[in-house]
Amino acid sequence: MRGKDIAAWYFLWPMLCSDGSGQAGAVEERSFFAFCRRAERLGIRTAWPHESQLYRLLCGKLWLPQMSLNRQFRVPPTTRVHLSEVRQGG
Repeated sequence: MRGKDIAAWYFLWPMLCSDGSGQAGAVEERSFFAFCRRAERLGIRTAWPHESQLYRLLCGKLWLPQMSLNRQFRVPPTTRVHLSEVRQGG
């Protein structure tokens, strides 16, 4: 690639399950974001849909508990439970 600005567009759908649930474009979430971070470290900017850190925050719905702490955002009270705790029954 010889262009001055290099960017990547990913038309994929990160999912927790590794099989993709049979959906076209579905990829395993951890592998996808690990790939995005490696590409960004090499200077390949993620342009679509968002920079990998923001995309992870949005598609993982990690923003909800943070935003629910401030009433001005009008997000219902929200909590986060780790998958490992659910699997352990704790």
